[in-house]
Order: sequence, then structure tokens, then C-alpha cells
Amino acid sequence: MISIPTKLKFKMAGLALCIGLGAVYLNFKPATSSPPQNQTSDVRYLAVENEGKTNIGKGFDKLLQPGEITIFGEIHGTREVPRLISNLVTSVKNTPVVVGLEIPDIMTATLTTFMNSDGTPDDVAKLLTHRFWEYRDGRASKAMLQLLVDLRKLRSEGRIIDVFAFDHTSDPDPRARDQGMASNIIKKLTTIEIEKTITFIIAGNMHARIDNQRWMAWHVRNQFPKMVSLNNAYSGGTAWVCTDKGCGPTTMAGIDRGTDQFVERNTSQTERWQGIFYLGSISASPPVHDENESLFLE
Repeated sequence: MISIPTKLKFKMAGLALCIGLGAVYLNFKPATSSPPQNQTSDVRYLAVENEGKTNIGKGFDKLLQPGEITIFGEIHGTREVPRLISNLVTSVKNTPVVVGLEIPDIMTATLTTFMNSDGTPDDVAKLLTHRFWEYRDGRASKAMLQLLVDLRKLRSEGRIIDVFAFDHTSDPDPRARDQGMASNIIKKLTTIEIEKTITFIIAGNMHARIDNQRWMAWHVRNQFPKMVSLNNAYSGGTAWVCTDKGCGPTTMAGIDRGTDQFVERNTSQTERWQGIFYLGSISASPPVHDENESLFLE
């Protein structure tokens, strides 16, 4: 954990997004519920995370192969999803990685500047001048900032060839937003050697749905059929999300399937997602500019 000294003051936006349009699908099933009886799987991958955040269990090997494109449909505002992505990228050996984040595409220049920087406190402070960090919907979290810091370091080591922003915010129509997201992702994927690259896309889990063309992932999969979209699953915990009551840490009920992280693929072709990535218990990560808190990276 490092402290970033800064005197910057930001006007808090108080942005309260509707869960449906904010691309967060909340799973309010009781934590003691059993998995659906008709759910089948063809693969289960186990993940192992150590203190150094460098080892991912062999079960994730399929996602770490050249040519793999994985969309992680997340619940915004947790510590665990950004940490998982950092762990996965750190575990990749001898294969370039591209990471796409649900950050406004108008932030591309700011993001690129930071990725090409030395990662000093001043560089982080410049990154935080973008108004994206005023968002209160869980995306502009301390855990997301830590992920960007991690990815910058990994890029400086040659592990990552690009980190890009794909959120399309210039059109207020939700459908146009998803199509714009997909267009940004497809455009990026057409500029890299797909079969020699591992691609991770992190988006709100509603955007990650593949069951109809309303959603971003449907369009991406239409162009890249090998793409796999996974939904966030967990035993329970908290996440910083926006609901009709406002934005803040919210209790999330899930299905308890143990403490080990894993990926489980569906065999059905009619599901909203092609499987799940299970994280065990989740915990809320507050916005970077949370009131009455110093700026720390998690």
C-alpha cells in the first residue's frame, strides 16, 4: 500500500446511475441457496492467489493461452475483480496481453500518458485530474486505481502491449452506448495479432451479456466467435454500487461455493453469459475521492 500526496480537490459528482443502465446485474439470491439443478459445466478452473499476487492456479490456464479473448462481467466497486485481473496478467508468461477497461474513451490520452510514465506520485496525480474519477458508480474505485498502477508497471516490464478505454459516453441512448463500446473493442482487436495475444475485457456484467444485440458482448462475439463472456459470481459480501437509494457500500448476497476462486463454463448456448468466474467473498472498494478519507492505493 502506498500513499499518494496530493492537494487536488474535486467536486464530488454524486453520480447515481440506474443499475440496469449502469451495467450492474445484482445477484440477490440467498447466500445459502444451492446452485441450479439444471446447470451443467464442461470445465472448472481453480485459482490460487498468494501474498505476492503472482501465482494463479493451473485451472486458469485456458484463459491464459494465446488467442483467448475473455470478457469479465463484473459487479462494479469490489476489491476482488481488479486484484484478479492484476494476478492474471502477472501470471502470463511470454505472451503479450491487451486489457480493456470500462473507462470513458475520451480518457484515452490521459490513460496513455500514464501508461507511458514512470508511475511517480506526480504521474498518478495527473491521472486523477480526469473527471472520470468523480464517478460514484463503483468504477472509479481505489481498487481500479491500484489496477492501473499495477498494469503500468507490468507494461514497463514488457508484459502488456496495451491498456485501452472503451466506454462510449457521447450518446445518452443506452443501446447506442453498448454498440459504441463494442465498436471501440472491435476496432482495438483488429489492430493486434489476435492469435498471438491474450485479451482481457472488464465491463459491468450487463454489458457482458451475449443473449441479444442490446448488449456490448453480443456485438463483440459476433465479430470474434472465440470470445468468452463470464459473469461475476461470489459467496456474498459488499460492493460499492449505485441503487435507487443512492451510491455506497451495499450488501451482496450470493451462493456460497467455498473460498477457492474458479471459472465454470456453461454448455448451454442460450445463457446470458457463457459461464462464471467465482471469487468467494467480495468486499467494497470506495471511490478514489471518497469523503473524509486520505488517498491510498489498496
